[in-house]
Amino acid sequence: MLTDIIQILRRSITAPFYRQHAGFFLFLFFLFFGTQPSFTDAVLFHTALMKSILTSGMFFMIAMLVWLIYTLKVFQFFYSTITKASYLFLQTLNTLPYRQRLAAMLYQQAILLLPATVYFLFVAGIGIYHGHLKATAGIAITGFLLWIFSAIACAKILYQAGSHHHTGFKQKIIRLFPDNLPGFLLKFCTQHIFSALLTIKLISFFCLYGLSRLEADVYEQRILWLIYISVLIGHGLIVYKLHEFTETGLSFLRNMPFPIHKLLLSLLAVYTILLLPEIWALKSVAIHQQQVMDYTWLVIFGPCFLLLMHGLLYTEQQKLENYFGLLFGIWIVFVFFSLSSQRLLMTGFALLLALVCFYTGYYRYQPSFAKKEGA
Repeated sequence: MLTDIIQILRRSITAPFYRQHAGFFLFLFFLFFGTQPSFTDAVLFHTALMKSILTSGMFFMIAMLVWLIYTLKVFQFFYSTITKASYLFLQTLNTLPYRQRLAAMLYQQAILLLPATVYFLFVAGIGIYHGHLKATAGIAITGFLLWIFSAIACAKILYQAGSHHHTGFKQKIIRLFPDNLPGFLLKFCTQHIFSALLTIKLISFFCLYGLSRLEADVYEQRILWLIYISVLIGHGLIVYKLHEFTETGLSFLRNMPFPIHKLLLSLLAVYTILLLPEIWALKSVAIHQQQVMDYTWLVIFGPCFLLLMHGLLYTEQQKLENYFGLLFGIWIVFVFFSLSSQRLLMTGFALLLALVCFYTGYYRYQPSFAKKEGA
C-alpha cells in the first residue's frame, strides 16, 4: 500500500517539481561549478566555502537560512499543486491512516530536499574530518528538523486542502495591499511570481550586503555599482511579468481615462517597494563606508532603472529571449556610465530614456492577445 502511495506522489509531486525547476538547478550548478577555471579550482572553492560555514557563525546562519528557504520553496510547490482542481484526487489519501500518510510525506520530502541535503552532507563530512563537531551537529539537527517538520506540514496541509475556510499566510498578506494600480501589481507579485521574486531578492540582498560591508581598504565603489546594475538586470523576469500582467490582466486601463503619468508614478512606487531589501542591504554604504551621497544615488537610481527596463518593453513586441538580449546591451551602457562619478547624469539618462520609451511607445504598443483577436 505504501509503495502505491509513493508512486502516486512521485508522478504528481516529485517528478513535476524537478521538471519545472530543472532550469533553476542547472543555473545553480553553473554558478557554483561552471564559473571556476578547472575542476581543481572548483574543489578548492567549495572546500573553502564549507570551512567558512563550519567556522564562521555568520556563514553558518546564512547557509541554514538558504536551506530553510529551499524547504519553504518545496512546501510552496506542494501546496500550490494539491490545491489545483486537476490534483483533487490526491485528497483521497486523507482516507488512509495518519501514519501511512506521514510515512509517504517523509519519503517525498527526503527526495525533494535531496539537492540541498547532498551538499550539506559534504559540509558535514568536512566538519567531521577537521574536527568541527559542534557545527556538524548543528547541520545534522537542522536538516533533521526541516525534514520532519516539512513532512508533518505537508501531511497537515493535505488534510486541510479540501477546506474552503482555510486562509493561508499569503492570502493574509495580499489583503494588506490597497485596491489601486500599485496594490494590484504587488498582489500579482505575491500571488503569482513569489518564488522567483524571493530567489532574486535573496541573491541580490546577500551580494549587496556583503560588498557594502567590506573594509574600507578593500571596498571599491565601482565594483559595487557594477554588481548593483547586474542585480537590477536580474530583475528582468519580474519586470517582464509585471508588464505582461499590466497588458493582459489590467488591459481595461487602456479603455479608461488613466493618464500615462499616473502609470509611470504607480510603476515607480511599485519598483521602489520591490527594491526595499536592496535599499536596506546598501545602508552600510552610508553607515559603514560613510558615503551618504553615493548611497542616495543608489536609492534613486534603482527604481528609475527598473522603470527604464519596463519602458523598453513598449518599444516593440518583445519575446522574453529578445528582451534579455536588449537588457544585456543596456547593462553594458550603464556599466560604462558607472565608471565615472557622474551619478546625476547616469540617473537622469535612465529616467529620460524611460520617459521617451513610455511616451513614444505606450499608445502604439499592440499586445499579442490583441493581435490574435483582430486576426
